[in-house]
Amino acid sequence: MLAGTVVLCPSLDGPDPYPRAAVADLLAHSGVTALVPQIAPCPAEDDERTRAAHYVAHLALAVAGAGASPPVLPVLPGAAGALAPAVALSQRASRRAVSGYVLLDGDYPAPGGEVGEWPDAPVAYLAGPDTRDVALTHARLRDWRLVRVPQLTAAHVAEALLGLLG
Repeated sequence: MLAGTVVLCPSLDGPDPYPRAAVADLLAHSGVTALVPQIAPCPAEDDERTRAAHYVAHLALAVAGAGASPPVLPVLPGAAGALAPAVALSQRASRRAVSGYVLLDGDYPAPGGEVGEWPDAPVAYLAGPDTRDVALTHARLRDWRLVRVPQLTAAHVAEALLGLLG
């Protein structure tokens, strides 16, 4: 996977499962441009669909506002992984090429449903030590590149991402 900018996306709900800023620093020391977008929290009374739309729209605005160099490589942690098809659509609508998607130790888009033409680029699944077996099975069945990291530390995540960038 080649990338002009690695986009280290925030968690959809709750704290980030890995230190995004530290990963960005480690990638920068290896000559890789990384973006750590911030997304304003959604009001607590919003339903799941509204929270998902808020996340995708604000992520697209953050990537565009930062002037990310294409192609971008979104790294989607936890529940944000299930939004990968919507993230793909938002990037296509912005006329921004995507080199791939990295789902980091979390959810994945449901088979079938409204995924459209996703995946439109290669997908990798970074599995931490607590990854559910069902997630690993889905990654294998979809022929996604599966990378195991012993812990979700900055060093391990950065090393795995550098390996994917090859």
